[in-house]
This record gives sequence, C-alpha cells and structure tokens, in this order.
Amino acid sequence: MPLRAQRRAGLASIGGYRFAVASLQDVVSRIDPAAKIAAFPDGLTGQRLAGFAMRREELQGALDELGHNPLVVNAFQKRTTDDKRQARDEGDQATAA
Repeated sequence: MPLRAQRRAGLASIGGYRFAVASLQDVVSRIDPAAKIAAFPDGLTGQRLAGFAMRREELQGALDELGHNPLVVNAFQKRTTDDKRQARDEGDQATAA
C-alpha cells in the first residue's frame, strides 16, 4: 500500500516522523495564543510544517527549550522570497483543483 494511502487525518508525516497537528497547535497556543501551525504537502518529504507567529524567535526558543523536534521549531523560521513564491504557487494549485 502506498504511503499516501496510509496517512491519517490529523497526523503530519514528515520523512520518518509523525506529528499530531492538533497537539502541536495546543503547545504553540500555550506559548503564543495568536500563533498557528499547519501541515502542507511536500513532494520530497510527504508533508512539511509551517507556522506563523508575531514573536517568531521567542516561540522558536520556547519550543526548543521544551525539547520539541527541530522540524517543529523550524516551522516558524523566517521565510525567504522563494518560500513565499512557492507557498503562493501551491495555494494557486490548491485553488485550481
């Protein structure tokens, strides 16, 4: 059975890691109530995590101190122009589908 068919609702599969997205959002919200984290499709790793926070660096530091996986911490990294372009293109593809 292909890996895509094995995905479960609410779980993000990134490489060999699986994350319960609702649990991640709970942790993130306890640190910064306005912050958001979500899983998006990724051609290389299956999915990827991306997050938004007004105090991004503080949130990253808190997640790191709590011992969260670097994939979770780096979901809040500063986006480059190429990342923004890719996100926009992926959004356009999702809208067209």
